[in-house]
Amino acid sequence: MKLWLKMLLTGTTLFLSMGAVVSAQTTFDWRSDWAVADGFTIVEDTTGYHFPSAIAFVPEPGPDPKDPLYFVTELRGTLKVVTNDRSIFTFAENVFQFKPTEELPSGQGQGGMGGICLDPARGYIFVTFLYTDANGRMRNNIVRYQSKPGTFSLQPEGFIAFTEVFAGYESGLAHHIGACQVVDDQLFVGIGEAWQPHLARDIEQMVGKIYRMSLDGKPLPDNPFYIDDDVTKARNYVWASGFRNPYAMQIVNGRVFVGDNGVGTDRFVEVQRGEDYGWNGQENSIHLRAAYVWVPSLAPTTLQYLPPDNMLLGADNAGKFFLGMAGSVRRGKMPGIVRISYDMEQSRVLAVPDYFLRFRGKQEQMVVAVAIGPDGLYFAPLYANQAGQTAVYKIVPDPTNSYPYRPLQVEDPLQIIRERGCLGCHQIRGDGGFGGAAGPPLSRELLIANV
Repeated sequence: MKLWLKMLLTGTTLFLSMGAVVSAQTTFDWRSDWAVADGFTIVEDTTGYHFPSAIAFVPEPGPDPKDPLYFVTELRGTLKVVTNDRSIFTFAENVFQFKPTEELPSGQGQGGMGGICLDPARGYIFVTFLYTDANGRMRNNIVRYQSKPGTFSLQPEGFIAFTEVFAGYESGLAHHIGACQVVDDQLFVGIGEAWQPHLARDIEQMVGKIYRMSLDGKPLPDNPFYIDDDVTKARNYVWASGFRNPYAMQIVNGRVFVGDNGVGTDRFVEVQRGEDYGWNGQENSIHLRAAYVWVPSLAPTTLQYLPPDNMLLGADNAGKFFLGMAGSVRRGKMPGIVRISYDMEQSRVLAVPDYFLRFRGKQEQMVVAVAIGPDGLYFAPLYANQAGQTAVYKIVPDPTNSYPYRPLQVEDPLQIIRERGCLGCHQIRGDGGFGGAAGPPLSRELLIANV
């Protein structure tokens, strides 16, 4: 039956917003957008955000209802703080100047505030962002806010910007500065290659790198290519090179892990000090030194790690990485969070990563903000849902297993084939074979004939 006729007979009216389809006769249930692994449910924690891009938790929040619990960055330059009683305050706004020529979901809108990390001992809050300078050129930058040590505060006590460090190097939409993490007295930062792949391996250039600096934005003498204290020289900061978009970064006991966002392929890799990871603009270079590759790309956005002694999500999830994926709904590569089992002793991935959380809606969506909180795994989708709400959700254990949607409940088997990496070796209906078509084609007529 044609769709318009079916709609006429059933009396259904449709409203379209960013590709979403919502029935006027029913109340939208936000849960219908998300599938989560068996034994878990999803709870709405707070709402009222505009393009949330990252989340950072206060490790030991204060006891009062209005003490900060977590911070949320918004892509357009607002930093919000959520308190224990789930009140939301604006910590800082108008942090930088960046006005896209077209707003999201246009690619011209892929820029702004992308990363946040905390230093509880000093009360520092670091945010990373892409901005437009006085000459109209795109640059990376970091601002460090001063807050109350230990428990932080609802407003900053002051701030400094690391502008001088980055001002000599041009950045680019979607391929800009991203994740950061404080480790003792060091700040690690991931920086995209700004659409300049030929510079990603050049240690004199600040693109396609993992940077390491002091908490004051100064180069550290034990960096592998350090030569002096000049804050304008990229090489003084370089920890590792040769990345396309190391948006997803996590340091575990001094070991650096990255989810590198490629073109048609992504990789998960453990990064070694001073090493070159080969990105040169050619698709096969993103495979170099990878512990795992996703073919086709699912677009990593953020990386979290649950220590082996942390039973927050049960024993089966302890010691696993959780990788946020932007995906692409229109291309059948669904956003979500995948679990990675990585053997720390043998330095290898133990199994094909699987979806812990999967988006199942039809409208444009991305998962770019993920964080491990005191009572669950938190995430924030970038776009508003069909009801016009943008929320921070948390995934928590559910002994009743009552949540209605699970990741393997998919209508199109091709979706599973794409997400499980089968198209790296196989082809189906002309799609795939990215790894050289080493496996037999999976199209029905060809596979049966071969067998």
